[in-house]
Amino acid sequence: MVVQRTIDNLRQRPQEERVMVAGSIAIGVVALLLVGWVVFFLRGMGGGEPIQATAPQPAPTTQGHSQVAPPTSTALQWQTDASATGEAAATPVVQGTASTTSQ
Repeated sequence: MVVQRTIDNLRQRPQEERVMVAGSIAIGVVALLLVGWVVFFLRGMGGGEPIQATAPQPAPTTQGHSQVAPPTSTALQWQTDASATGEAAATPVVQGTASTTSQ
């Protein structure tokens, strides 16, 4: 076998020469992988449809509660209302509109 003969010849050579051959092989493998990656990356860039950003969808509601839309700005105000038991509960108000809950 050609590979086995080459390895046997390298074993008989000095240490510096073996290190140089091993380094050359390593650099060649890395260069080959880099070229392959670039080819597949560039081929993938032109083949697909562009990804469009979408607004995040609100979480599903549980029974008996209404869904509150997420705030569109960083300003979030709070309002207190009385529940059926007479306790005050804090509910978020987004952009000055009161949220309603149905029970």
